[in-house]
Amino acid sequence: MSVFTQNFLLYICHHKRYLRQQKCHNPSHGFTLIELLVVIFIIGILSAIALPTFLRLINQAKESEATQYISYLNKHQTAEYLEGSEFTNSFGTLSFPQPETPSSAAGLLKSLGFSVAETNNYLYGIKIAAYNNKPLAIQVALSKQLGVQSYLGIVYFKDNKDPCGPVSLPVSLSSPVFQQFGILNNLISNPGSYCPDLF
Repeated sequence: MSVFTQNFLLYICHHKRYLRQQKCHNPSHGFTLIELLVVIFIIGILSAIALPTFLRLINQAKESEATQYISYLNKHQTAEYLEGSEFTNSFGTLSFPQPETPSSAAGLLKSLGFSVAETNNYLYGIKIAAYNNKPLAIQVALSKQLGVQSYLGIVYFKDNKDPCGPVSLPVSLSSPVFQQFGILNNLISNPGSYCPDLF
């Protein structure tokens, strides 16, 4: 507010009797409590709208790690098979950029025959199996956090089709153990239910 406007309002307040009765105040005194509460309320509403979007973007960034690594593993499994006519379950052979130092959460994958590697967001597993008497490489990325999607990839050579994946996997390490076991067992025994175009 300009100095002229302030002086004009003060003049009106001091020289007009009817305005004095309406409790004129000096406009340079600051904000009232109601005005501050309204501003805080508006900020709270804007935060409530923005926070879920922000959290979703964080989860999408974490999921991009898994999709990139599953694609990486699929590509390197394909190269391994074309060079040596067999797949590998060694992360080292595939030059996987994460060390093979899994935590205790890796027990389920190991019990199903997966070799395991781990990052901050995902537990990765590789399993070599057979389907219709042909070799098959299954790569999984199990999310460690609720709300972050898990992924899988399958390499299977039939009719020169490209590898399958990354495909969403409806399980994470925060799921109940029996659910994790059931879905992973189904993936091993019936991979066509997750990648029907590949088989």
